[in-house]
Amino acid sequence: MNIYVLRNSVAKTSADIKRIAESLYFMGYNVTIISRLRGEKTTENISENKYRIGEDYILNKELNVKSNENSGLKNLFNLMFYMFKLLNILIKDRKQYEVIHAFDLDTGLPALVMSIFFKKKYVYHILDFYVDSKSGIPRTLKKIIKKMEFLVISKADCTIICTNERMAQIDGSKPKKIEIIYNTPVKNKFIEVEKNSYIANTSRTSICYVGTLSKTRFIDEMLEIVSKNDKLLLTIAGNGTSIDKVNKYSKEFSNIAFLGTIDYEKSLELYSESDLMFAIYDPTIPNHKYSAPNKIYEAMMLGKPIIVAKDTGMDDIILKEKIGFSVDYSINEIATLLEFISDNKEILKEYKINSSNAYPKYSWDKMEQRLKNIYYNLY
Repeated sequence: MNIYVLRNSVAKTSADIKRIAESLYFMGYNVTIISRLRGEKTTENISENKYRIGEDYILNKELNVKSNENSGLKNLFNLMFYMFKLLNILIKDRKQYEVIHAFDLDTGLPALVMSIFFKKKYVYHILDFYVDSKSGIPRTLKKIIKKMEFLVISKADCTIICTNERMAQIDGSKPKKIEIIYNTPVKNKFIEVEKNSYIANTSRTSICYVGTLSKTRFIDEMLEIVSKNDKLLLTIAGNGTSIDKVNKYSKEFSNIAFLGTIDYEKSLELYSESDLMFAIYDPTIPNHKYSAPNKIYEAMMLGKPIIVAKDTGMDDIILKEKIGFSVDYSINEIATLLEFISDNKEILKEYKINSSNAYPKYSWDKMEQRLKNIYYNLY
C-alpha cells in the first residue's frame, strides 16, 4: 500500500512526521512525505528531497509557500494558496497512492476533496483543533471553519486525537472511528551520543527549549528571567514571532544560546544534556486547555524534569506522574522557582527517576500498535 503523509510543517524538524512516517515505513508500506518549506530560499516551488529513515531514504516533496507565523487572517491567502498547491500535487499523483495520512485541517481539507472525487481513503490526525489554535479569527468564520473540520472528521476512515481530553474539544462531530495516539517519541540510540556540548560542561542550571518561538509559549518571559540570573543557562532553538528577540538576547547575554532551526534528532540531544525542559503555554488560549506537546513525552523518555503552566492540558499528567513543576503562567513565580532549583539542584533527582519510570506507560511501542491496527483495518 502506498501512503502520502501530509503536514503543513518542515519535515526535518517535525517529530510528528518522523514517528508516523518511520512507523508506516517499517510496517512495510511505501511512504511519501509532502511537507512545507515556509519560504526558505529556493528557486523551486516544489522540491523533491530525500528523507532519511534508518539506513534508507524516502521521497519528501516540499512546497515552498511563504507564511507569516501566528498572523491570523493575514496569513489566510498564503494558507489557501498552500492548500491549492497541495491539492494540485495530490490530483497529479493520484495514481501513486491509495491512502492519505493528513495532519490537521490545512491538509485535511485537500484529503477530503480527494476522498470525495477520487475515492481515496484518509486518516485524519488532529494535533491542533483549528478554531481553538488560531487567534484573530472572527466568530462567524469560526463557526464555518468548525463545521468544515467536523466534515473532515466525519468523512475520514479514522480520526486520531492525542489525548482522551480532546474528545470534549471535538464534541458534536461524528467520526467513523476514533483512536487516541499520544505524541510520544520513539526511543532511540541518539541518547548514546557523546556528550560534548557546552551544556554538559556547565555548573549552571541548564534549561532547553526547541520549538515554536511564540509570545504565548513564555519565550519572551524566559529570556527576561535568564538574562537576570547568571545561575541559569538557556539553550533555545526554533522559529517564530519571537525570533528577533531571542537573537538579540543571545548576543547580549553569555548564558543564552540561540541555535536557529535544528533537526529533530539534534533537539533530542540538546534536551538529553540539559537539566530542565519547559512547555509553558498561555492558559488563556483555548487550544492550550487540551495541549499535549511532544515535550512532555520527550521529557519522560529522556528522564528530564519539565516545567508547565497550570490550567493547560499538561498539568494533570505532570502532577499525576510527579515528573516536574506545574506553576502559574507568571514571570515572578517561574523566576522564583528557577532560583530555588538553582540553589537546590538535588531536588531534580526524584523528578528524573519518576520521569523515566513514567515513559513505559506512554511508550511509542504501544502507540505504534494502535497505528498498525488503524491501517490493518482500512481494507
